[in-house]
Amino acid sequence: MNTLRTDIEDAYSRRDRSKGDRYGWWQPDVINQHFIRDMAFRRFLHDAFGADLSKIDVLDAGCGHGGLLRSLIECFVDPSRMIGVDMLSDRIETRPKDILSRSHMK
Repeated sequence: MNTLRTDIEDAYSRRDRSKGDRYGWWQPDVINQHFIRDMAFRRFLHDAFGADLSKIDVLDAGCGHGGLLRSLIECFVDPSRMIGVDMLSDRIETRPKDILSRSHMK
């Protein structure tokens, strides 16, 4: 019996990795895209929540390795007020332990 979880895991395992790591953080296009995203994200946070982000609660569904949560920490969101969940447990297990150690990821 196939479930949604196994369908997602199967799709991830079939991804074409023959062209190398085209989404690696060191790729110029990826660096540029992250910069643009971060600037827009910071502008959105300021417009939506004001200058003090320390009191907002965050649920990141599909958090992967915690990139969004890391960005929120850099914007001074309190890590103890954040929860990250992902269906692929290896994503949670390999998250950066240093910056996300105080957030709740399952």
